[in-house]
Amino acid sequence: MTRLRAAGVKFRNDVVSGPGGRQVLCLDPSGNVIELFESAGD
Repeated sequence: MTRLRAAGVKFRNDVVSGPGGRQVLCLDPSGNVIELFESAGD
C-alpha cells in the first residue's frame, strides 16, 4: 500500500483482515472500485 499511495492511488478503506485473508478497496483513475485481496494461504 505504501508504494501504491506514493504513486497516487486512493484507497476507500483500511485493510480488513478476516479468516480468508486481507482485502482493501482502491480506485482506478476513472473512479472504478478495485478490490485487492491477499489469501490467508491455508
